[in-house]
Amino acid sequence: MDAIDIIAVAQRLEAARLLHDPRLSAELERDPAIAERMLALWRLSHEPGGLCAYTRQLVERQADRIGTPTMRRLADAKQYSPLQLLQIWGEIPSYLRERVHPESWRVEQLFQTVTETKRPVNAQSGDDWEDAGAGPDDLSREGLWARRHRGSPIAQILLNDPQLAQALADLTPDALRAFCLDRAGNGGDIACHFAASCVRAGESANESPWYFTDLCLRDDLEQRAQQIIGAIASTRVWSVTRDALDCCHATGQTAMLYGPTKWGKSFAAVTYHRAYPGRAIYVTVPDSNRPEDIVRAVARGLCLDPFACSAARLQDTVQTILKAFKPVVVFDEAHLLLPTVANRHASPRRLNWVRLELIKQGIPVALIATPQSFQQSLENFVRATNYEIAQFTGSIGRYPKFPDNISFDELVAIGRVHFPKIHQDYIELIASKAQQYESFVDFVSALAINAAWRARRAGRSEADLTQEDIEAAIAETCPPVFPLQAQPAPVAARRRAGRKQNTSGAVPSDIAASQENRVLNYTLKGETQLPCVHDRSATGTSQRLSLAPGPRAKAAEPVNHLGGGNE
Repeated sequence: MDAIDIIAVAQRLEAARLLHDPRLSAELERDPAIAERMLALWRLSHEPGGLCAYTRQLVERQADRIGTPTMRRLADAKQYSPLQLLQIWGEIPSYLRERVHPESWRVEQLFQTVTETKRPVNAQSGDDWEDAGAGPDDLSREGLWARRHRGSPIAQILLNDPQLAQALADLTPDALRAFCLDRAGNGGDIACHFAASCVRAGESANESPWYFTDLCLRDDLEQRAQQIIGAIASTRVWSVTRDALDCCHATGQTAMLYGPTKWGKSFAAVTYHRAYPGRAIYVTVPDSNRPEDIVRAVARGLCLDPFACSAARLQDTVQTILKAFKPVVVFDEAHLLLPTVANRHASPRRLNWVRLELIKQGIPVALIATPQSFQQSLENFVRATNYEIAQFTGSIGRYPKFPDNISFDELVAIGRVHFPKIHQDYIELIASKAQQYESFVDFVSALAINAAWRARRAGRSEADLTQEDIEAAIAETCPPVFPLQAQPAPVAARRRAGRKQNTSGAVPSDIAASQENRVLNYTLKGETQLPCVHDRSATGTSQRLSLAPGPRAKAAEPVNHLGGGNE
């Protein structure tokens, strides 16, 4: 199948918004989610197996909707009447009719005979080809004789051509449905249909194939999303994250998901990104100062090759796609948007790109950060550059409130997802162990990986975990208590303290004497400090002249620039 040209789709959407594609413009006005479904098809086409793998699953989920409009209307019929068969025959494309039955040419002749009379082939129109009360015995010889006596022309034709009557009798509902399923195949034909409906100007984005009348991509994508969401534990962190991203997508606001570390914010965002591929793009901000790195990270989230073209062209492509589809761009580790090296000459070019090219253009943005990392990076940057950070923080319109803790029941639910078949007592034991550590969600996940590995090593499946597997995994997953070594006082503070205590001007005892007027690198309790100069005057006393700069003005108190607290 031909790949979806995402640039062509974005240009078509832009043309529709400018009313250059009237048909798509009218459909977008009735159903604005068409753009979201187009982007979802593009991203699904880059998952393992491509778009064909998704459409194959779609056929399995919606197999009961296979059939032409007449077949769907007569879904409960055990046998079609001759006129109903001619209706279905007319709904099959002419170039495919010869593949329906070995005697298709006879059925085609009958169809042409009926249509040449310029009468509608409609069992509900009351025409004199056949009465509308068709039953299961319509094609039996007795039924045909009865219709002949009632003046049915089709009955007369079938009585004179037994082979034609047999051909119509072979076209049972099951046979015709099997032909439609064969056309759907392994999903390749539907994948080609989706690709064409996205790109070709003038075509309907909601039109279904002839053999799949009630195909509904919207319903299938929602069903797929519910399957992904149902596989995770429903926690308050997930609920807050989902509501925030839904609000961003619906309103175009910028949200700051600002909460404690290791509580599952990133996992919730990734799950939303997988469940709604046309609604959100998940991006992990790279640790660098180069603007092109953040553009390449967004390109990866859009399933683009980040090195297929120059950085400038890639930036134009990314901005074109984002403006056309307007997904929520989720930036995880948002504190890395600030310059990692803060000085008075540092320019927040990556932060400015997000603010000017995304937020200012109406593209919804969500930032994921922790108070420890984001607040510290923000204060260091503002203190070093005096940058007017309110230009950025003022564009954030939503600070979702995360819970103050993860409850025991939520940990039990997380454990049940990882261990669906073990006893409830072990689930509660895992949850109680997890509560003893700061990274309790990661603890449960790591414990599940260790237990599954032990089961596989013993030749068992991951679902057949034993009590020994769980206990051994708990013993291996519990982290030891790492002693934190006390940090020494800052160098400047220790020097000032040394000067106050040594008023006689003598050299401190922990500084090794050196030749006069030489720069010394001295060691203070195991730490290398700034060099200093020792000048021996005529009095014979040694004076220490530090090369460190003079004392600075007292720094201002830290300011919470977000204004949202822990929200």
